[in-house]
Amino acid sequence: PATLLLAGVAAGAAIMSKQDYGGAVALMLTVLLLALPWLEARRPESASAALGGAFRFMLGGALVVLPYLAWFAWQGALRDMLLQTIVFPFSVMSSFEYPRLPDPWPLLGRDEEMRAGIGNYFPSILATLWWNECPGCWVSGLGRGGSLYQRTAFWDVTLKLVFWAPFVFAVVGATVWLGGAVRERRATGTVGDEARGRLSVLALATGFLLAFNLPRDWVHLMMVYPPSLVVGAGLAYQATRRSSRIPALAVRAVLAASVVGLLVVTLALMADLRRRVDHWLDHPRARVYADRLNGPLIEDVLAWVERNVPPSKPLPVYPTQPALTFLAGRTTVAGYYVIWPMQAQSRDREILAELDRLGVEDVLFSVSQWAHLRSFQDNAPELFTALVDGWEIDQVFSREANGPILVALRRRGPGKRATPLREVAHGGDQRWTRWPFADVLVQPVAAPGAASPLRLEVTVPRERPLLQLAFGMNPDRWLGVPTGPLAFRVALQRADGTTEPLLERRIDPRGEVTARRWQPAAIDLSSHAGSPVTLLLEVEGNVPPSERDDLAGWAEPRFVARPRPRAGRPLPSGTRRW
Repeated sequence: PATLLLAGVAAGAAIMSKQDYGGAVALMLTVLLLALPWLEARRPESASAALGGAFRFMLGGALVVLPYLAWFAWQGALRDMLLQTIVFPFSVMSSFEYPRLPDPWPLLGRDEEMRAGIGNYFPSILATLWWNECPGCWVSGLGRGGSLYQRTAFWDVTLKLVFWAPFVFAVVGATVWLGGAVRERRATGTVGDEARGRLSVLALATGFLLAFNLPRDWVHLMMVYPPSLVVGAGLAYQATRRSSRIPALAVRAVLAASVVGLLVVTLALMADLRRRVDHWLDHPRARVYADRLNGPLIEDVLAWVERNVPPSKPLPVYPTQPALTFLAGRTTVAGYYVIWPMQAQSRDREILAELDRLGVEDVLFSVSQWAHLRSFQDNAPELFTALVDGWEIDQVFSREANGPILVALRRRGPGKRATPLREVAHGGDQRWTRWPFADVLVQPVAAPGAASPLRLEVTVPRERPLLQLAFGMNPDRWLGVPTGPLAFRVALQRADGTTEPLLERRIDPRGEVTARRWQPAAIDLSSHAGSPVTLLLEVEGNVPPSERDDLAGWAEPRFVARPRPRAGRPLPSGTRRW
């Protein structure tokens, strides 16, 4: 009884630590404890004998879980906790596109569908170290440059076998071990310790498989694998024990060689991982090694925080990078450290009210996000709208073309009095939207030499003839397949049909990290103040058709007054005074 009670306490702690795995394993062990009395005797002597084991196990779990639930209720957080741990996961599974198990067919050939999402199925540490070029590593270029991946189906077959093995082990284990237990009960009237041990391991592994929810990628597969390997090892042992000597030795030799081979690979990966994760973070709250991709970026962000954010001020980090808040020694606002679906309906309003009440001037925002959790705009539309209206990108943190990206947002100042372009522009297919973090006139990217200018009829405000704008790539698209430079052009069409170039710039945000920002520009139309003009806007680039419509645009175009010259300061010869 005491052992079962303590086992229940451990299960309760597991449930409160990891709800899905802890709950599923506790459920399967409870089922086992309900079934064992019927396997050990043809009819349990009493209800206590039939239900006592399961009751003690569940009582141990209740001693942990119920006080936690009571504490959450006392704090007024029980509803939110249940939404996040129960309602949210099932809602996400039904409404989000998550990676699923690879199709087992074709089993022995190349699977192009699986290869299209190979990042979900390839072992994470191999992808981190050996998938691309890894100078000085034991192995390098397994992916695009590796013949084993490019010319054979080795990885297709291997990964499918690895992904489906836990299910095969569970089905075979249930068939062999349950059948064996039933046969033993019929022969002897009960089951022995060995059969009970096998069934316990099977219940444990089955519980983990029940909790193997979406996404069924490599990372989550590894969480369910340990008990499945125990089941597989038990089946292999049982099979070799019943086989003749030669086949048994052959199977053991193959298994031993596999374990030795995997151990060698593991040691090589450990050595390469230590070699690659060598960027020491000396910050007081870090004191760890980081990899070469993220370490320098984290240092840049923390240095910026020390320069710009007083220790007494909160520093929200959105949407899902709360470790930066901790490393910076700051707190968030309104208690929200991450932004994702299915949070409280009042979340955005609470955050905005706290930002204003506390006078928060700075926010960190990660452009690098998890696609399957939807975009920040979709998950927090009210908060995103307020950030576009009242905040602007102050600094971009990006070191590698294919590396992580964060931006620092700062509250907009009062600014000059302005006339937005959209209020005075007519004609053309104008499509206005909101990108991080600006109102944008979106323009489809035309193929080189096939530009179709956006034609805008504009009356230039008499007192505000200076057109200020910014041009660039959608920040949500900074990461992606390289496109090469994008050419942005603005021209004035004269009455005789000829054009006067006003602006021409080329930028390549996916290839040059310094181009990852909104590029400011100003066009002086003083000679046309008060008069109607025709502006031609063009964007050209070698861009796939699927990306052309939501890639480039003109941010915050508006007319402002020309700056006045400082009195008494002579201008260089040939310079026109404004």
